[in-house]
Amino acid sequence: MNPIIMVRFIEFSTEYRHQLFELVNSVLLLYGFKKRKQ
Repeated sequence: MNPIIMVRFIEFSTEYRHQLFELVNSVLLLYGFKKRKQ
C-alpha cells in the first residue's frame, strides 16, 4: 500500500472518529436533558 494513502487514511479515520465522538456526546447530552425534564 502507498505510504501517502496510508497517512491520508489514518488522518481521515482520526477525524471521522472525532466527529463521531462529538455526535454521540451531543446525543447523550440531549437524551439526558430530556430525561431530566420529565
